[in-house]
Amino acid sequence: RKLPLAEEAKYSGRGVHYCELCDGHMYQDKVIAVMGGGNAAVDAANFLTKYASKLYLIQRSGSLRADEISQQRLRAHANVEILLNAEIEALQGDGHLEALELLDKVSGEKQSLPVDGLFVNIGVVPNTSLFEGVVELDRDGRILAGEDCQTNVPGVYAAGDVRVKPVRQLTTAAADGTVAALLAEKYLEKLKEA
Repeated sequence: RKLPLAEEAKYSGRGVHYCELCDGHMYQDKVIAVMGGGNAAVDAANFLTKYASKLYLIQRSGSLRADEISQQRLRAHANVEILLNAEIEALQGDGHLEALELLDKVSGEKQSLPVDGLFVNIGVVPNTSLFEGVVELDRDGRILAGEDCQTNVPGVYAAGDVRVKPVRQLTTAAADGTVAALLAEKYLEKLKEA
């Protein structure tokens, strides 16, 4: 999910990022903010603590949804500050992100928070609308397929992050692609024999 602000595109790749593994290294000894409160956001924040001079975790609600062990790891870092009930209302900067305009949803106060980078982790929207009504999707729009990548439609396989699975990484997507390709080939060979 993209940051729902009009100026997101202006700062995308210029301070606003969606992959801590890809872009975190660019913020060595910088002030970093992470937006989100689920496992992905807290795990991203934990990862980014090795780069950040200061790290803010910004969550719109009054609590984090991440696993307790991940929250404890994050809270153990002296350079981390968790901002609950905080909403990013605007991005500021001259060509590159320099600050976040934050709204404290409890007090109504606004503040400008100086940051060098923002990593957004507020969920993902799978690009599967093309398959609605063709294969089974879960309520989030991901394709229901087992570890064999087989969908409910014979001969139709799903691979990568569009498939319902617990871990979504480049390596697991590549592995899915291998499984789906090999099993699709076997399926086609059986059709030839019939």
